[in-house]
Amino acid sequence: MTKYSNAVQAEQAAYNHYNDCKPTDTDLKLALAFADHYIASAYGRKIHLSIFHDMRKLSTEGPCPLPYDWQHKNVVGISTTDAERARDWCVKALLLGYSVARSFRRGCGGGGNGSLAFWRDHHPDTNNDPCAGL
Repeated sequence: MTKYSNAVQAEQAAYNHYNDCKPTDTDLKLALAFADHYIASAYGRKIHLSIFHDMRKLSTEGPCPLPYDWQHKNVVGISTTDAERARDWCVKALLLGYSVARSFRRGCGGGGNGSLAFWRDHHPDTNNDPCAGL
């Protein structure tokens, strides 16, 4: 097997773990599944993870509770090839209530699943119909 096919298998396993998550799962279980999903899809490239946390002078958010490698306007993040560091950072951010995004380069917009609360509210098993009662 090639390095690439092993990475694809790892990504598929992480994706299956993520898809098996339910809204009733613990925060830690969800955070671990999200983190594994983000990291497995990097295929050995540098992992760039970020959160929205405004560090600008007039911000009222205060210091970021997580260590970070870079900041750009209202986003802070890490860039690393160390999967364990990325996983730990992602899990801590999700448990603190942040929405974590993964991108292909530092300081640019990325995609993610939202915060754990957002994910639970919008999961198909939750039955939160925004039009109910209208």
